[in-house]
Amino acid sequence: MEDIEIGVHAWELIAEIFNNSTLLLSFNVIPYIKRVIKLIDSLPKETAKKTTHISFLSYFMKFND
Repeated sequence: MEDIEIGVHAWELIAEIFNNSTLLLSFNVIPYIKRVIKLIDSLPKETAKKTTHISFLSYFMKFND
């Protein structure tokens, strides 16, 4: 998580970890989501980097049936 500001490779790793991992349903992601939102908000509008960061947010959004 320390490298998310640098590039998408950190995002790709985080996405793989969170993808289909039911063990992470109890993980407190709120601090990370706040950090990611601040990062996204700091980027200029309509940039590819902003779009990429937004697309990775879905990996944090999980729920139990």
